[in-house]
Amino acid sequence: MRHSHWKPLVDPIVHKLAQKIIEEYRKTLDREGVQVHGICESALPYDREQIKSAIIDMLEQLDEDEIDLKESLATSYIQLGLFMPDEDVMIARKGHAAIISGDINHPEMEHAEAALKVIARMKLAVEVLAKEMRAMSN
Repeated sequence: MRHSHWKPLVDPIVHKLAQKIIEEYRKTLDREGVQVHGICESALPYDREQIKSAIIDMLEQLDEDEIDLKESLATSYIQLGLFMPDEDVMIARKGHAAIISGDINHPEMEHAEAALKVIARMKLAVEVLAKEMRAMSN
């Protein structure tokens, strides 16, 4: 019979590595902040899949009553969708600046359409990660 606080056996080294990956990733999120035009992938301290795996591993180790930590980790997982290729983020920044300027003659207005496409791809990436997280929590 499985006890409600049962946790799968985890290699302590793997657990420490997951903690380190998550800690560095969260520092990156704090430093970069949530940006409407995305965050450069090059800012990620580890490969996207390593971060996803570390978060999933950590979520699997938590007790059911650790709701705040679970929600925080789930949010961090979903925020991976904000990280886009650096070139796309640069284009989105330029186009976003032009759009919010309200000036149709803004020198970066040529990037406006591309910026909207980047932002749409980022939104989709966030939605996919949110769907993955919902599927894992069921």
